[in-house]
Amino acid sequence: MIDYDELMKKLKESKPQINKNTIDKKEINHYVDKVRRTLLQLKLNDDNLDNNLSNIQIEKIDAPTDKIKYKLDDGSKNMSSVYDNKHNRLSISSLNDIIHELFHISSSNRETSGIILNREFYAMNEGITDMLTNMTDSNYLIKYPMEEACASIFILLFGNEILEGYTKHSFDIFINKIPFKSRAIVINFLRKLDEFENLYLKYLNEQKLPNSLFGLFENLITTLFRLCYKDNQKMDQVEQLLKSKFNSFAFSILFDKMDLKNFDCEYYKNSQSYQR
Repeated sequence: MIDYDELMKKLKESKPQINKNTIDKKEINHYVDKVRRTLLQLKLNDDNLDNNLSNIQIEKIDAPTDKIKYKLDDGSKNMSSVYDNKHNRLSISSLNDIIHELFHISSSNRETSGIILNREFYAMNEGITDMLTNMTDSNYLIKYPMEEACASIFILLFGNEILEGYTKHSFDIFINKIPFKSRAIVINFLRKLDEFENLYLKYLNEQKLPNSLFGLFENLITTLFRLCYKDNQKMDQVEQLLKSKFNSFAFSILFDKMDLKNFDCEYYKNSQSYQR
């Protein structure tokens, strides 16, 4: 005679227990749908998103690790999630930044991510990711303000077509969508943007940032106007976009530390004495 109570007890004990540190993919489906909608609106493929999510490992972390710590206004705020494309693993302490990481997932083939090439151009890669995140969720607090502003201006200057390189994880596709006469300027600009991000993060907690960072900032702004030199309409559009970005909360921390509260775009717009 079978003792069903004993049998059920044994079955319950032998049933694999869900690791308390894992998250069911169903919990992020709502965010996945939002990201997919943005990709399709921009006529970008969502193959990477589907491929990576099919066997992704999602883990819950109690608190952000040093690896994903990102200091912000009070010097202590952390990013709450990070995507490890090499191991296809998403680590989350909250869902606040999940959309940003889902865009990284949508631009990775497990070997490369977005437009990153040989560890270069990661700053613009984050800028594009933040830009897409902000398009998807207007309440998102931008983490890379300078990079996001530059990405937005690149879209203004060169069109949504350059985003194909991001979702196809190819810098070559990205740069080939840019007019030939501007490519050398753009590559130099992207490297300067990497320098800017590195220096800014290094000195973020300092009361005053080094003059070298201000010099890089000036170089970046000047180059943005150089890319549309003698196209008055584009220059006006770039100026308006910059002013709108500079008035955002995300930029306030940078401007406070660099003493740029009265930043004047006109100075850089009218300082051009060369052509492309």
